[in-house]
Amino acid sequence: MEQDKIVFLQKAYKGRYYFGVFLLLVPLAATLLVFWNTYPFAYTRPVDPISGQELWRGEVLHSRIRDSWLATGFVGVTSGLMCLAAWRWTQHFITGYTHIARDMSSQDFERLRRLREGLSDYNPNSIIPPYLVKDNVLYVFKAFRTLTIPFADMDELGICYNYSKGGAPNDQVYIKAGGHRYYFHISNSRNYTEELEILARQASPPVPVVHYKTLTGHLAATFRRSR
Repeated sequence: MEQDKIVFLQKAYKGRYYFGVFLLLVPLAATLLVFWNTYPFAYTRPVDPISGQELWRGEVLHSRIRDSWLATGFVGVTSGLMCLAAWRWTQHFITGYTHIARDMSSQDFERLRRLREGLSDYNPNSIIPPYLVKDNVLYVFKAFRTLTIPFADMDELGICYNYSKGGAPNDQVYIKAGGHRYYFHISNSRNYTEELEILARQASPPVPVVHYKTLTGHLAATFRRSR
């Protein structure tokens, strides 16, 4: 089993490697694209039809070059910072994900592997799953923190299938536990949503599961129960 865990987690590291290469190429491609489309020497400059002289000369040409460098630098720095933030978040998620997965029981690990094998290699959830379940505790990876919610503490589980329009499954989940409500989304991974509902119904004691057809209905029903 330990060897299976190592092999399985290596797939996550491999996905992280390819994702890192992609994040490295994005700012480079964006910078080159802006530079090629703004630098005066990258394309034919306008010419006076009478004198035949180039219209971009002297201060005008210098201004064009300066604007090109400013635009290129802005796009390069902005896209680079965005990709760096995405990379740091991915590192944070991968670290927490592997730490939990290493200590999983055989039953929890088999569930994780089954859900992972139901996804394509191009699905982002194949690198970082939307949630993990270990010892009847739900772990949800969010941007700035990881939610840790035992099934025994859940008062209600709400699921809104296809809460937004689109070709891929996009579900919203909310959990009511200890007077607090937690929301998260499961995109393009319907098997994770269905598995979460099954786990809630099989918990001890069973967690009440509520379905909503639309996001508006979900919020309205939640508001009515909170009054």
